[in-house]
Amino acid sequence: MSANLQRIQIKGLYQTKKSIDARIRDNTLILVGENGSGKTTFLRILFNLLAGRWRSLSLFRFESAILTIDGKEIEISHSDISAWMDKINKRSLRKLSPSLRQRILIEISESTEALRTQESIERIARSYGIPVGYLLEQLNFFDDEDNTFTEKVNQTLQDIIKQIDAQVIYLPTYRRIEQELASVVDWLDPDDLRRQKMRPSKPKRDQAYIELVEFGMQDVEVSIEEECNRLKEFQSKNLDILTLRHFGDIVSSAYRREDIQQQLDNLSDSEIKAVLDRVNESIVDKPKRDEWFKEIQDARLKDNPSERDQIICHYFLKILDFQKSLQAEELKISTFCKICSEYILDKEFVYDSTSFKFYIRPKFEYHAGEPVQLSDLSSGEKQIVSLFSHLYLSGQSRYFVLIDEPELSLSVPWQKRFLVDIRKGDFCAGLVAVTHSPFIYNNELKPYAHSLGEFASL
Repeated sequence: MSANLQRIQIKGLYQTKKSIDARIRDNTLILVGENGSGKTTFLRILFNLLAGRWRSLSLFRFESAILTIDGKEIEISHSDISAWMDKINKRSLRKLSPSLRQRILIEISESTEALRTQESIERIARSYGIPVGYLLEQLNFFDDEDNTFTEKVNQTLQDIIKQIDAQVIYLPTYRRIEQELASVVDWLDPDDLRRQKMRPSKPKRDQAYIELVEFGMQDVEVSIEEECNRLKEFQSKNLDILTLRHFGDIVSSAYRREDIQQQLDNLSDSEIKAVLDRVNESIVDKPKRDEWFKEIQDARLKDNPSERDQIICHYFLKILDFQKSLQAEELKISTFCKICSEYILDKEFVYDSTSFKFYIRPKFEYHAGEPVQLSDLSSGEKQIVSLFSHLYLSGQSRYFVLIDEPELSLSVPWQKRFLVDIRKGDFCAGLVAVTHSPFIYNNELKPYAHSLGEFASL
């Protein structure tokens, strides 16, 4: 971990004297508290800080928030945000009629508190029949006349991004998802949410943060398909290059300068066959591969292999080197399948490296061998699969993971290993979770578990 998040301070929380001063070790914190203790508020403020979501951050009531990263303090003041927010750009709300735009701007300008709580924004939006999300988007919070505040917050965001050097992932609870979508879409009923499975569009891979409100199975299927296609293309492209180079080696007699026997002696017949099986039919068909397999076996036993044997073995060894590089490329999807299979014991997640296909097969006879679809998984299984598919298959290399109540929809055995598996991943730059389940931290993460009360002061 290149950056060390050491401390999170939130001063004047709820516009009172209450403050939170959380010390963090190894970029890891498990915050424990009962429902209503404020742990979700703490996590959301942290998410908005790390992600630079100043608009969302402004909806929380606090005086200032400070991150200490590698000894450097990065501070954002709520008063700075509020002061600038009073200078609303009157070019906003361009899609509304002039009269309606004027009425909204007058109402906002008459109340300095109008944009300081989510309730106020919702009230204004409902009053004029416009979506809350549109109102938030159109209110340009950071177009200050002298650009002083714009430059300040931009520098703050750049400092955080540079220090963290990872994509921030936030996973709210499903309860939280219903609440937030219902607040943005006035007519949305939580029951409709469950029935219609409404969700936001798939997050972009290259953005600085992602809020995984619901990473649906269709998105998982797309990620897996894209990864399989990428690997297939990687093989096709590199095998073409390898074949062209092999012709050059034949012309230059490079194959004569290799100790073929020594390199082949370290390989079993099954390893040789597995390598040959992955050669595309358009390059070498199956009968020819079978012929090569026999000739390679024979060449290992000869003191003086023929020139033909040397050429075939030379090409095979080049393919073997390529296969090693391909296996390194396949490591992420292979690990994804392995870890999902360890959680979901009655199903095996399979990546077929020969055909570049993914599938799920049942392990027990009562399934009658029918293929399992991602959509058939339980809610807990989907939570496991969706998160790990993003961590392993989204194309990012580092993540700072924030999770609200990870225990939801997870069985007790899963709770005991879930955060451990995330933190052990090479991709994990940091992990902060809030929970009220002791099973989440009754493991090697116990030293990082703290009650919210340990950090609170009045």
